[in-house]
Amino acid sequence: MPPEPTTIALGLKWLRRLIYCTILLYMADMAQSTPADPPSPVEQTLLDAERLLGVRLTVHDLTGIFHGPEGEPLLGPRRQSHRRWAVCAEGFGERCERHCRTDVNVASAATAEGLVHTCWKGVQEVVVPITQEGVRMATLFAGAWRAPSPPPA
Repeated sequence: MPPEPTTIALGLKWLRRLIYCTILLYMADMAQSTPADPPSPVEQTLLDAERLLGVRLTVHDLTGIFHGPEGEPLLGPRRQSHRRWAVCAEGFGERCERHCRTDVNVASAATAEGLVHTCWKGVQEVVVPITQEGVRMATLFAGAWRAPSPPPA
């Protein structure tokens, strides 16, 4: 049973701040990474958060903020895709891609705190915008799980 969406949303609020601080520290450090290196500090923060919160995290990097000074990715190669999760992979297609990349990002732009979203397949995620000085930089997704079925009538 996944944690309550409100618990996840509160955890993500703090995670968003932690990610931003980690990016700033990484950029200030100007660390170089190669594919053989361990995960970047940003990716390690997300891995640790997944373990602590008990949810999976996906990041849509809308502006390239999750890249280092030399353009190297700070996120793991599969971090930006939901389709690695069984609940999203089932029936994954162009409609899913368009829905998550466009529709959900537009819907979540209306809130600074985030929202619980249920997609057209009945998959729920907590969606949190990551902004910097009022500019949308990325979207953080926590989940995904099937929405509870309505009680029988």
